[in-house]
Amino acid sequence: MSCGMTLALVWSDLNFILVPVWFALQVTMAGDDCVRKRQSGSSATCKTPENGETERRPESERSFQNSSNVLELESPLKQVYLNYLKPVAQTGWVDVDHVITRKMQLIAEAEQLKPAFMKEVDSHFTEFVNSLVAKSALLDSSSPASLFPASCAEKELHKAKNSRAPPEHGKIFTARRSLLDELFEVSHIRTIYHMFIALLIVFILSTLLVDFIDEGRLVLGFDLLVFVFGKFPIVFCTWLCMFSATVVVPYNLFVWWAQGYSSSSHRAIHSFFYGMLFTLFQIAGLGFGPTYVAVAYALPPASRFIVILEQVRLVMKAHSFIRENVPRVLSSVKDKSGTVHIPRISQYLYFLFAPTLIYRDNYPRNPTIRWGYVATKFAQVLGSLFYAYYIFVRLCIPQFRNSSQETFNLRGLVLCIFNSILPGVLILFLVFFAFLHCWLNAFAEMLRFADRMFYKDWWNSTSYANYYRTWNVVVHDWLYYYAYRDFLWFFGKKFRAAAMLSVFTVSAAVHEYVLSICFGFFYPVLFCLFLCFGVVFNFTLNDRRKGPFWNVIMWTSLFLGQGVIICLYSQEWYARQYCPTENLLSDDEKAQDEILGDIKELINGRFRGLSSSVYPVND
Repeated sequence: MSCGMTLALVWSDLNFILVPVWFALQVTMAGDDCVRKRQSGSSATCKTPENGETERRPESERSFQNSSNVLELESPLKQVYLNYLKPVAQTGWVDVDHVITRKMQLIAEAEQLKPAFMKEVDSHFTEFVNSLVAKSALLDSSSPASLFPASCAEKELHKAKNSRAPPEHGKIFTARRSLLDELFEVSHIRTIYHMFIALLIVFILSTLLVDFIDEGRLVLGFDLLVFVFGKFPIVFCTWLCMFSATVVVPYNLFVWWAQGYSSSSHRAIHSFFYGMLFTLFQIAGLGFGPTYVAVAYALPPASRFIVILEQVRLVMKAHSFIRENVPRVLSSVKDKSGTVHIPRISQYLYFLFAPTLIYRDNYPRNPTIRWGYVATKFAQVLGSLFYAYYIFVRLCIPQFRNSSQETFNLRGLVLCIFNSILPGVLILFLVFFAFLHCWLNAFAEMLRFADRMFYKDWWNSTSYANYYRTWNVVVHDWLYYYAYRDFLWFFGKKFRAAAMLSVFTVSAAVHEYVLSICFGFFYPVLFCLFLCFGVVFNFTLNDRRKGPFWNVIMWTSLFLGQGVIICLYSQEWYARQYCPTENLLSDDEKAQDEILGDIKELINGRFRGLSSSVYPVND
């Protein structure tokens, strides 16, 4: 019912615009005919097609038709019709100059009315799509609507539109496209994408020209990329071991626990035993093992990122699999249904590759795989990688290589932070576009995974609370359902602030852990920004802040934060490269050894002189 009403409203608004435009086109065509006749020397009278048809009708029918057409125009375009079109329709004569002038005025007024028309159509279309999504969610998560009155159904629909899925059902997956895929169909948004490609071309030309001037030849080496992605065989072997262990251990532990739980006489001890085995695997197998490999084999930064991020991803996926399936087993045993639901290994394997951290037995699937789309997304990931390379080569390395050898001063630090804003923001955009859009969409397309809402319109956020929810929906859903909501279930709903603070603490600690292992040093800049300023902004710049001003505040603080992160971490990296702590410690030890040696020689010399004077030695 609501879908039909929405389509009727949209169609009525289209009629308000299309009817006057049709009249304008008829008049314009008649004017063009008059121009051609006047140029050919003909003095025949120019009449519009509407005038000819009007003359053939009775006078009463014509007046009634004109009045009804005017009354139907319930929009600002009514004045356009009355001022420019109706006089022509009544007289039957067309003056070319008059038509051209009125045509220009009509175009100007149409341009003024265009934003209002587009806004109205967009609002109706958005409401229509949201109602369809909400209805599908209600059909999936509740009983049939026919069991409830119409008023209750409307209330449930309104509630579903303005809130997330019901807590007992968790996240609901629906088939939907990624937001950027929809926006790139608009030529204006696609132009912004083209501008970033043009900036990449400028970076490439700049690097080639500078290398040609300095070296006298074109230097096409990518030493930085080769260095940061070095020791790739060790990375692949480590990932293969992690993935194989995640496939075998959590699944088999769950199967053994589920099969023996219903028949066990000591269910608490039985559950505690398998729970401890799973926790031991999470900490020692997936936690300590990959970290030891990354540090012991001195993997380069990008190779460490691959290992550590895969480690965190598999830990979260294993937790989600156990967390979603254990309550179902407990419920079946409690209801004495006799059958214990155990997912198939193929379902678990699909989940490990799927671009989501929330386990479900089945996900919405697309009917086909668009391999051209997959190739395009992987090509964009590769392009983003080279984009980041040129950003570091042209904007970061020359600046920090020189500044790390200078003495520290406040002016230099402030300039360094503001000079780091541009590369920091570009790196932020590249990480978002390459990973959250291209990489996840490529795997989703290969797996026919239909729910592509990996992010939302975070760039329109007017509060940090909304930004945290929309920047990375994949991770946010895991934190919401397994950290925030489980905290409230355990401690009670009165501790919402404590639950939110605990989520921020866990997220900040994991982010800092990843950077510390990947860079090879502990420098808690991101931890302080995330836990201190992030928490403050989350509670102060909350969802009550609306309007463009708060969006500007959000972007300004985001720019400054990226500048601080790039500046401080880069300075620390180069400081450790040019002033390694190992050399400093060895120099101190050498100086101490020399001083101790001199003291020993002095004491021994005096002792020998004293002993020879007191006890002369006879030959």
